[in-house]
Amino acid sequence: MFFTFYHIDAQVEKAESSIAFFDCAEATFPEGNDALLYFVNNHIQYPETAILYGEKGVVVVECIVEPDGSFSSIRVLKSDSVNLEEEVVRIVKLMPKWIPPETNGKAIRSRAIIRVNFQLI
Repeated sequence: MFFTFYHIDAQVEKAESSIAFFDCAEATFPEGNDALLYFVNNHIQYPETAILYGEKGVVVVECIVEPDGSFSSIRVLKSDSVNLEEEVVRIVKLMPKWIPPETNGKAIRSRAIIRVNFQLI
């Protein structure tokens, strides 16, 4: 039997700055960062083709979070592999609605950038 061990690390960065987890001005995944990591790790599947070819690396996607928490677009900003990119986009589409930021008590559109690091171990 063939087993491949891999590690997937997900985090969110602010669109305009260096990598950091959410802060209060950004859209948030329901129940926070730990829940986001749990969701990604429990839903993502390392693509078999990527395993076969030893593909690893980072995929960064930008999502527009609408005032109702849904995504209006998902755009790949960086990808080390098309196979890995497709898997991250698939996972983002599975995510529940996020909690949008508010201005003057009203929910507003915002950007969320999700970074997933694929590593074969």
